[in-house]
Amino acid sequence: MPRIISDSFPLLHGDGKDGCPATIIFQDGTESPLFSSGIISAEKINQQAELVAAKISADFRRPLIVEVLEGARMFCSRVCSVLNKMGETFKRAEIKVISYSGTKAGSHKVIIPLIDDRGRRLDNLSQYDVVIIDDLMDTGNTMIWLIDNYLPQFKPRSLSAAFMLEKDRKRSGEVDKFITANHIIRGQRTVDEWLVGFGLDMSLDGPDKSIHLFRKLPEVYAFNRSIEKRFFKEYNENSFFFIRQIKNYISEE
Repeated sequence: MPRIISDSFPLLHGDGKDGCPATIIFQDGTESPLFSSGIISAEKINQQAELVAAKISADFRRPLIVEVLEGARMFCSRVCSVLNKMGETFKRAEIKVISYSGTKAGSHKVIIPLIDDRGRRLDNLSQYDVVIIDDLMDTGNTMIWLIDNYLPQFKPRSLSAAFMLEKDRKRSGEVDKFITANHIIRGQRTVDEWLVGFGLDMSLDGPDKSIHLFRKLPEVYAFNRSIEKRFFKEYNENSFFFIRQIKNYISEE
């Protein structure tokens, strides 16, 4: 996929911005782009948030907006901001789930249970239309697990999901049927690449600590996969040298 170099994707320019480099310098002095292409601009993210908010407003009487931590937090906050500007009444909650390979119920684990914006655990959703907000539909398996296996125990009035992005990739027949049969607000279609920015991150496991990169970027980019092995290897060999360059990309979460 060719690099899309424009003002909408400033980190594809060689100089980067605000202490965030567009390139990485390896220990032998060679320099390579961090990102291969621009995926979705800040403007397009706003448009998707407005679309999701408009559909929630039109379709649900008492929505409970559930963000899937941590990646979905930025997009969920943007959707809620739009709903507030529209004067809509809604509640907000969060949940954190990790997934393993496979689609069965046992392949997922809840790390943070369903809690509201005051930190109170929720166990009865009978008065709410629950809308799961996530940053990215990849395989779709986590969405199915939440809507088919986990959240029904709380007896919500209805269950649906909305996404910022949707990878253009092959999914199981089960997922395709599920999307067709349920109220899913589809994300903007994107290539099946390693996506970073606006909640989507890269985790680097080093000898001293793990760090999360790129999550707070205002746009979404495709990470340059051609430098992937070298990027991870050199971080492990000389994390100080690496962190000095990419410190402004590091998120505490």
